[in-house]
This record gives sequence, C-alpha cells and structure tokens, in this order.
Amino acid sequence: MRVKTPVIPHWVESQSYAGYVGSTGSLSAFPFEFSLRQFGRHFWGVKTWALSGTFTYRIPDVVGVSWAGYVTESFNVSLTEFLIGPSEVENERVLNSGYRFTGTHIGTQGFAADLFWFRELETNPTPQILWDGNHGASAGNVKPGFMLRVVFDGTGDFLNRELRTDIPVGLRLGEVDTQVPSLTIDGQIVDWHTGFDVTPDAGACQMTDFTATIAPLTYFEFRDSNGNNPVWNSLTRTQLIDPRTT
Repeated sequence: MRVKTPVIPHWVESQSYAGYVGSTGSLSAFPFEFSLRQFGRHFWGVKTWALSGTFTYRIPDVVGVSWAGYVTESFNVSLTEFLIGPSEVENERVLNSGYRFTGTHIGTQGFAADLFWFRELETNPTPQILWDGNHGASAGNVKPGFMLRVVFDGTGDFLNRELRTDIPVGLRLGEVDTQVPSLTIDGQIVDWHTGFDVTPDAGACQMTDFTATIAPLTYFEFRDSNGNNPVWNSLTRTQLIDPRTT
C-alpha cells in the first residue's frame, strides 16, 4: 500500500548484496540518490515511465572472419506497472500498487525492459532503502534499491543477452565482464553492466553503448473515493487541489 505521507524504512543489508556494493565500478545496489521529495514523487507518484535512447552495435558478417557495419537503433518504450492479480486500486487517496514496471521495444533488435524498485529479482526482495534523515523529518536524501534491466528477445541477434544497472549479469561462454554507457535519471548517470564483448574478435555480436534516459511519463491523480477531485494532473503532476481541504 502506498500513501501520500510514507514512512521511509532504514536499510538492513542481506547477505546477497554484500559482494556487489562498491565492487563493480559505478554499479551498486544503490545507483541513484534522490531528495526525499523527489523520491516521493517518483515512487508514490509515477504511473508510467518513459525509457528512450539509442544503442549502437554490429554483428558478424562472416563469423570469425569479418564484421558488418555499425548500426544505431533508437527506442522509445513506455514502462507500465507489472501486475499479478487484480488491477491497481486508487481510492480514498490511497494507492495499492506494486514496485515493478515493464515495457517492450519492437525493432530490429527487440528487447524487454523492467524497472524494479527494491531490486525485486534478488533472493530477499524486502524493501531496502538508505536514508540519511530521521523518521518524521521533513528532509533527507534517499538511496532506494533500484534496478533497470534490459533483456533482448528472440527477434534479433542478441537472444537473451542482458544489461543491468546494479549488479553483474550472468556471462556466457566467451563473454567478458563489460560496462557500457549509460542510463540517466534526474541528471544522474550510471553505466550498464553486461556480457557484451566490446573488444573486436570477429566472433559474437558487439554493442558499444546503450544510452538511455528514464523519466516520468504519467502520474497517479489520487482522486477521492467517488473518483472525483484529483490532487495531481496526470501529465504534469501540477497540484490541482489541497486534499486537506477539498
């Protein structure tokens, strides 16, 4: 359940995270930091996210002998909430909702993208947040567990290859541990972790970058129990009324 005035829990580290934090360059369990106000806007307010950008790649022309030329492909994906069970319920200005958003790019190299708050793919997916404020304080910075994952599907040349923002991915035979640029949110930038080999060997497909920006696309309106009097504009998040008096 999400409410307008949330309580921010303290972080309790589980064993599955210990090997990741600080061990993979710019990648960690907490790749982004937000003000408490911005975190509230993103986590409790965003209904759909826009993931847009480009990636550059090349594939073998003759495997082990030569390459085709580099290709740059654009994408613009709407990430909507991934629901198991009934649709979201938003009434009495309280929202019952999940923590995962998903979308699909249909192109020459198709992929599925998933945004997870609290890193839901982990062994122990309990809410994990770092916060430098105190409970009840009006300010503070929040480092939520955050992961964006891109998995290429069977429509192109990168079948089941993936990129992740937070921790190492599984490597296939012949792949090396690689970082490629980059994901941006709120002006903060973090590299991707992947198994794509960017060192030319005339063998496997290569990717040199996956440059993306993620930003709010639509917002929850937080209407009253009768479906009236929205607090927020769904496209701009402009505040429309004072819910304490309306």
